[in-house]
Amino acid sequence: MRALVKEPLFYVPLTLVMAEIRPWIGLLFLTLLLLAGPPLLALYIYRQSPQPEEKLGERYLRILRKEVSLLGAGLLVFLLLIRIFYPLATLLLAAASVVVLVLAYKRISRKADS
Repeated sequence: MRALVKEPLFYVPLTLVMAEIRPWIGLLFLTLLLLAGPPLLALYIYRQSPQPEEKLGERYLRILRKEVSLLGAGLLVFLLLIRIFYPLATLLLAAASVVVLVLAYKRISRKADS
């Protein structure tokens, strides 16, 4: 009987819990990247711009509000899809985070320059 139990009793449930949590940590990281990427890019462009701060500050806030609201709505829809298509959702979230960062950089830099 002693030979059957080589590891502590808590090891098996902990392993099962970690197997469930680990994929969600990656999804959480990608989700944070998806949400925080455009505002951080807008802040970077805001700091690099030579325009007066008052004019650019108002423009920055408008752009930031629009980007965050669009991303928030998209994220809610995407989180609902995760429950249905979990394995595919991880790949989609990784691709979406890269695409959103590139598009946000282009849009924000174009709007900040005009």
